[in-house]
Amino acid sequence: MKKETATAPILVRATPTERAAIQSRADHYELSLSRYLVALGVTETAPLEPALRPLLESINTELKFEDNNTNQIARAWNRSNLTGEQPPALRLVEENAILINQLLKRLQELLG
Repeated sequence: MKKETATAPILVRATPTERAAIQSRADHYELSLSRYLVALGVTETAPLEPALRPLLESINTELKFEDNNTNQIARAWNRSNLTGEQPPALRLVEENAILINQLLKRLQELLG
């Protein structure tokens, strides 16, 4: 997926006190002032805590691995239709794939 470049400016007026408070929060999340404001505007939650990023990236990697395993199980099931082998339980494959895809989508949203 190609990442879109941020080129559309937004002018925001704030008092010096408001700007300092917003800048402090942006610094906490290790974001620029503009990226912090955009993150708040396009998500339903606050930006990702910097300390959580390595953990979530690790979980994201593991879920991708599990998603790959799910695809292999699905291929084995499809192959069983052709060869007459015992198929894996399709219900389990479908439930696992749905769960993993939901988790991956949520993690990708958190990771931005």
